[in-house]
Amino acid sequence: MAMQVQNSTVVSIRYKMINSNGEVLGDNAYRSVVYVHGAGNIVPYLEKPLEGSKASENRIFSVNLNKKEYTFDVVVDEIRLATEKELTSGQPGSKDCGCDGEC
Repeated sequence: MAMQVQNSTVVSIRYKMINSNGEVLGDNAYRSVVYVHGAGNIVPYLEKPLEGSKASENRIFSVNLNKKEYTFDVVVDEIRLATEKELTSGQPGSKDCGCDGEC
């Protein structure tokens, strides 16, 4: 079974944030954002809808913030288990961290 986004995984995503007028407010389509899922280091309205996603999956969802609607178009690039060091710090380490926890 393919790994899914869940707590204690390191996730690499690219996304666009679009307002209700169709204007792109944020575009990370060419630069991945890497985070430890469940560590609280990205905003919950972006993190929660990604739970259960698999690598290469595209998720499009809308959120209401301050009475305005925003759409996120997110691509999940990579998912791997977080190391003990990453779980303790809440921050991802090197992309080359192995399954044995050595970074």
